[in-house]
Amino acid sequence: MLILGYGNVLRGDDGFGCCVVRALSAAVVDPEVDIRELHQLTPELAEPVSRAAHVVFIDAARDGPLGELRRVPVEAALAGAFTHHLTPAALLACARELYGRAPAATLFSAAGACFDYTTDLSPRLQGAVNEAVRQVLSLLQDL
Repeated sequence: MLILGYGNVLRGDDGFGCCVVRALSAAVVDPEVDIRELHQLTPELAEPVSRAAHVVFIDAARDGPLGELRRVPVEAALAGAFTHHLTPAALLACARELYGRAPAATLFSAAGACFDYTTDLSPRLQGAVNEAVRQVLSLLQDL
């Protein structure tokens, strides 16, 4: 399994994905689980994504009920030209196009309130970190 938590830890709630993978790194001791903290998704990740049995993406969202954790499946889909970052669907599509395989994937996200210059998550997103860790650990057990 490949777990990718990403965001900008210097922009408040945008660091949600990074906070979740930090907590997961402390809780998971399994050589079959690759946990990475990233600033953003990049094309170089297509190769490790293609080798994974399942990919978990963890990111903050700007829309939705504040602090509510959402868990949705992700399908490979390449839409438009590349910009400075990729979506989870576009990264899966890159893995399929370049390496012949796009694994099953899940996106965990929670809507944030504050994306200002701060290293602290808002209280609602701090609570969502614990729930995300719990759900990802449950997914690991199921797989």
